[in-house]
Amino acid sequence: MLLYDTDLCGECGGCVAVCAYGALELLPSGLKIEPHLCSLCEDCCTFCPTGALRIEVSTTEAALSSPKQKPDRKDG
Repeated sequence: MLLYDTDLCGECGGCVAVCAYGALELLPSGLKIEPHLCSLCEDCCTFCPTGALRIEVSTTEAALSSPKQKPDRKDG
């Protein structure tokens, strides 16, 4: 999940500009995040000069994004 700290945000709009998925919009009331569009690519977090954006991955999200390993099988 993409999290945003309103106290740190300078409202420069750079995160909106670098988001290839259209998940961010800068409104007069602040940054609007559309979670269903966000791919968690971290481009906005990397760009943000104030560190106002960060990714927080829940246990469920981590389990869904990690590759599944096949169980070891012993023949015989």
